[in-house]
Amino acid sequence: SFDNPVVRITIAFPFLDALITKNPSVLVELDKLLEEYGEMYTLTMIYYLWRRNILPPPLSAFAAKKIAEQKQGYSLSDFSQLYTWTLDAELKIKSGILPGQLALRSLVQKIISC
Repeated sequence: SFDNPVVRITIAFPFLDALITKNPSVLVELDKLLEEYGEMYTLTMIYYLWRRNILPPPLSAFAAKKIAEQKQGYSLSDFSQLYTWTLDAELKIKSGILPGQLALRSLVQKIISC
């Protein structure tokens, strides 16, 4: 069932992988995630991606290798900037400045364009 948190995370991985690699398919994956789970879950998963890449690597060799690959090309200050942009998108959503889908699309466009 899609209500299972493990299934949700698994479904989010194609989006997260496309986002961190700046793959243009990220917009398709974003639309799928938004349709299935909405803005706040999608935003939560973006935060998860940034945290996962700045915290110490997990014990799992597979996960540690994946994160090491994702970190290539990014500095700690890059992740700080990405986190700031994500906080800004969240503020725009929660304060009603922008609809959630528009704020997240803008955020993703900014990320893949930098």
